[in-house]
Amino acid sequence: MKLNQYGIPPARIKIEITEGMLLDKIDIAILTMQQLKALGFKLSLDDFGTGFSSLNYLKQFPFDILKIDRSFIMGMHESSIDQSIVHSIINLANNLNLSVIAEGVELSEHLAFLQQLNYQEYQEYQGYYFSKAISFKELEQLVMTQIKTL
Repeated sequence: MKLNQYGIPPARIKIEITEGMLLDKIDIAILTMQQLKALGFKLSLDDFGTGFSSLNYLKQFPFDILKIDRSFIMGMHESSIDQSIVHSIINLANNLNLSVIAEGVELSEHLAFLQQLNYQEYQEYQGYYFSKAISFKELEQLVMTQIKTL
């Protein structure tokens, strides 16, 4: 599939990269990521906070976005430790001019807590509170239906 077939600019596409993908051949990973960024794609470090070298990766790799791991989001409504970790990750991202995606937002309490934090202009949420995961075919049908109603 070609992006221009659908008229989607690369800047609208976020490529999620997990720490495991970066463990081998770091030089090749950096070069590949730089090439993707040069094409206009956004790069997201997925499951931030659960790996061994996440902070070091922020120095080495050209990420645009941090995705806060769902394990921290899921416990926010019950754990002040999870709240502090989420708040710290958001502050870190803000200081590094990175956007944040909070994954695992499943309760209204999760959303309410995130909305009261000092988020950057660019904030995104992901989780069952908004929608269950759908297949590409379902997404295509949804988009086509919405286009027809415009």
